[in-house]
Amino acid sequence: MLFSPEQTGVINHLYPEHLSLLDLLALDLPEMKSRIAEYKERARQADRVVITVVCCDSRVVLPEKLVTINKKDGSTERVLFITVPTIGSGAPSKSRLRGIQQQIEKDWGVAAEKVSFLVTQHGDAHEVSAQHDETDHAITCGLRKVLLNNNAALGKLSEWLASWTQEYKMKNRDFTLAPDRMTLDQLRQEAPEIMALVDEIHESSGAVGARLPRRLIIRAAYRNHHSNMALNEASVVAKVHEYVISEQQRKAAETNALYPVGYAAYNHQTKELLFDNPYACFGWEDSVALPELPPRTDAIQSPEYSIISFGTQTIPLAVRELLPHLCGSGSEKYTPPADNAFRTVASIATEATLLCALAEAMYAILHKVHQHHGDMNFADLKKVVIVCDNDEYVAVVKKLLQYPEFVEEYLPAFKELQPEGLIVVNLHLDKSELIAEQEVIGY
Repeated sequence: MLFSPEQTGVINHLYPEHLSLLDLLALDLPEMKSRIAEYKERARQADRVVITVVCCDSRVVLPEKLVTINKKDGSTERVLFITVPTIGSGAPSKSRLRGIQQQIEKDWGVAAEKVSFLVTQHGDAHEVSAQHDETDHAITCGLRKVLLNNNAALGKLSEWLASWTQEYKMKNRDFTLAPDRMTLDQLRQEAPEIMALVDEIHESSGAVGARLPRRLIIRAAYRNHHSNMALNEASVVAKVHEYVISEQQRKAAETNALYPVGYAAYNHQTKELLFDNPYACFGWEDSVALPELPPRTDAIQSPEYSIISFGTQTIPLAVRELLPHLCGSGSEKYTPPADNAFRTVASIATEATLLCALAEAMYAILHKVHQHHGDMNFADLKKVVIVCDNDEYVAVVKKLLQYPEFVEEYLPAFKELQPEGLIVVNLHLDKSELIAEQEVIGY
């Protein structure tokens, strides 16, 4: 039974360890839609809204409030950051970027000329001060370390995927296709050599039950290109530039808006954006401190939750704003630890697309249930929460339980982490009269 707010306050004061996830959700859900409305209003008030490519890493956090940023010419501007996480700070698909941009401009009412794009790669203070150091000890992004340690196999896979995807798009006249959104059976039929290489990497990644999901391997190789921070950033920037150019050409008849693209290193210890290219910084100062985000000195990440944003309307919403008691500012009743959410996203209401986000979440889950020797990353992970747009997306979560790929590669670890089932928050964004609600879907 959930506690009333009055009881929760007493219990948190006396026995904070007794607050369960469902108790914390009970604090967050009633006012969620009003916080969403306030967040969108801040976007309309901003001088610049920055769609920001980030890593899923819990240490990569940007403010959900308006931030006043100093510019080199002495002026200031109010900025709202909209984060787009992909593991390793990899390149989002064009369709994802377009979906987010359309939400912000058409549904939120943000003027197109206020929208910019920012690509980030993250590391600790040592790493961002020496971006070309590729030694294992210097890399604190888990995905880029995987790229370094599996350079030959993943590099080959990356090349094959890029070439095959381009050929397949042209042959089928489907320029939205992405291999990590296809079913594994489709890929096995259409690109058997690629899947043979994926199988080889999967089987060498650990013991049965602890192996990296095949979809995560595909996603890592397709969305990222290098373990080196600067080189990986350059590949992602090129993809974002490609999207922006096509979008500006498409919208030329509608608007004169241009979409600036910047890039920066993100120091996940000091919570700063560091710009070293004067032509890709929006005119901001070289170092931008992000207020109200506590700094850290350790080199690991160990959030309590993995949050999956599932739906085109949900992805642009800051999870710290949606779930303040899980991963935001909290309240007088309960304040969560800092950097408390490993976040992934999926937009299209299909099982294969949801599995892209689950595959990224599995990076955290597998670390927890099969702890690496001497590695304390994700030791505090408690639960995975899937936040959905509406009933349509919740229905996909329910269908997923019978999906062969999920049953084989994901279910054992999920059962060990949270035996009660998949935990879902339905925002009911299509029904203004309903408040958000939570549901536990048993296996």
